[in-house]
Amino acid sequence: MGDERTDTPSGHDKVLAKIALFTTIASAVAGGGSAISAFRNANLNGTGLVAATRAWLVPVSASFAEPIGEHSRITIALKNEGKTPAVGIRQVDETPELLEFRRLPSGVPYIDSTTPKWPMGRLCPTKQNGGRSQSYYPTLAEPLAPIYPSQEATYTRHIPRGEVERLKPGGDRLLLIRGCFVYRDEFGEKLSPYCFYSVPAASVDVDWRDQKFARCPRGAEDPT
Repeated sequence: MGDERTDTPSGHDKVLAKIALFTTIASAVAGGGSAISAFRNANLNGTGLVAATRAWLVPVSASFAEPIGEHSRITIALKNEGKTPAVGIRQVDETPELLEFRRLPSGVPYIDSTTPKWPMGRLCPTKQNGGRSQSYYPTLAEPLAPIYPSQEATYTRHIPRGEVERLKPGGDRLLLIRGCFVYRDEFGEKLSPYCFYSVPAASVDVDWRDQKFARCPRGAEDPT
C-alpha cells in the first residue's frame, strides 16, 4: 500500500546520490576509516542512498467522518516515513465504486483477493519526459500543505451522500475508494497510490458510519 519504493533513480537522482556517496566516503576517511570499506558499504548505484534520504508519503488508513450537507466524508491519513519534506502534494481521486460481495451461510462477509471483483486499472500512470518518468494527469487539484518527516496529516474526500447510504446494514455492497497522491522532494517527483474498502459488518445492527476501512488486495492497489 502507498509508496511501493520500486522506482528506478533518474539521472538527476543519480547525480545527487553520487554527491552523497562522495560525502560518505570523505567523512569515513576523515574519521580514520578506509575509503575502500566506505565505498563497499555504500550502495554503488545510488538507489539505496536516494531511498534512505528522500520523502516517502504513505496513505496509512481511511475512516468515515461526519457528513456535511449532501456529501459524506472519508478521511485518509497520510504519513511521511522518509527523511525529507514532501511538498507540492496533489491528489487524483478515482470515482468511488460500490462492489458486490457474497456472504457465507452464517452471514459473515466473504472477501479475498478475487472476491469481490476488484478493479485492476493502474492508479498512478506515468509518461516519459526527456528520459525521465513523470506522472501524467490532465488536471490536478490544488496542492496540500507540506508533510514533514514523521509527520501525519489527513486528506478528506467528499462523496455524494446517497452513494454511501446504499451501504445498508447486512447488505451485499462495499465502498471502494482509490486514487493517487503526487508529490515532490529534493530528488524529484514521486507517486503514492491508495486503495481502501469499507469492511462489511456481520451484524445488521451496525450502521454504515461505524464501518471500518481496510487496504485493498495488492493487485487492486497499483498493479505493475
